[in-house]
Amino acid sequence: MKNILFIISPLLIATSIISLVLYFLKKAKWFVIEYAGGMIMTNCHWYSKKSIKRFMKNISIQKDKVFET
Repeated sequence: MKNILFIISPLLIATSIISLVLYFLKKAKWFVIEYAGGMIMTNCHWYSKKSIKRFMKNISIQKDKVFET
């Protein structure tokens, strides 16, 4: 009985670690822009944080221009 536990335990631990790593690699991160006509959603896993911040800054500038007029 002890031999079975010594064999199965490392296999279960290895499987758990591999599953956890694969989950975090494939986990999708979504960037959502909601507007009056609907919503735009894109996978932001492909974009850097710097480019996302730059995009948000541009959106904010455009929104301010709309409210000024």
